[in-house]
Parts: sequence; structure tokens; C-alpha cells
Amino acid sequence: MNSALWLLKSIEQRRHTLLKVIQEIVRRQTEAIEIGPAGLHPLLMREVAEAVGVHESTVSRAVANKYLETPRGIFALKKFFPAKLAAGQDGEELAAQQVREKMKQLIQGENPRKPLSDQQLTEQLARQGMKLSRRTVMKYREQLGYASSVKRKRY
Repeated sequence: MNSALWLLKSIEQRRHTLLKVIQEIVRRQTEAIEIGPAGLHPLLMREVAEAVGVHESTVSRAVANKYLETPRGIFALKKFFPAKLAAGQDGEELAAQQVREKMKQLIQGENPRKPLSDQQLTEQLARQGMKLSRRTVMKYREQLGYASSVKRKRY
């Protein structure tokens, strides 16, 4: 009987912890939920753990293999913890996903006869407050599935 009561209490505690973690994620990532991945802000599991009052590993286990249904679709809870990438304007941290979204817009809006090189992408992103190395820009371009400027050129 004691084992059954302990199990029920443990399940209820896990449910309560998960609820608090999700509420904190939603509170901090409201913009991402409303507009999609472009609205993601850098967020560390440690920050959520401190706000909820649990250990960081508890947050990690709580969000593992769990999903959140939003108006923009269903997302893994881990996706709400993007890596911090670079300092933007006013010292604001940027998420890698935000940079990828901006790069995608730049590449899609480029002149096909004169596509932007990685260096030009780096410079345009820097003008918008996103300071990255050219190698990082190249890595993100490849992750987005875009070829180099030489291969994107249309005659």
C-alpha cells in the first residue's frame, strides 16, 4: 500500500513540475509561440530551473521527449532552449534560429544573377546588429540547404 501511495505521489509531483516548467517556458517564449521560430529568445535550462525552484537536470529530464502544441504547430519543448549566439544591438543575445531566419530572408531576396557571398551575408547581418564570423555564416547557410554563391548564380 505504501509503495502504491509513493508511486501516486511521485507521478503527481512529476506532473506538477512539468506544468511549472511549461508555464515558465511559455512566459519567457511568448513571442516564439505567437510568431514562430523567428521569435525565439535565448533561454537556458538553468534560468527556468531557478525560476521554478528545481535543479537544471530536472528541467532537462522534464522537457525530454515532450511536445507543446501552439497555434504555429507542435514543437519539442527542447526547441524553446536555443543556444545563445552573439551579442546583437543593445547587448541583446541572439538565438541561432533568429540568425538563420534572417539569412534565409536575405538569400531568398538576393539577385539570382549576383548572389550574396558568405562575406556579404556576414556584412549585411552585422549591419543589422548580428555580428558573426564568416565561417559561422557558411555553416548556417549549409544547414539551411543553400549552396555557395557560385553555385546559386543564375545566368
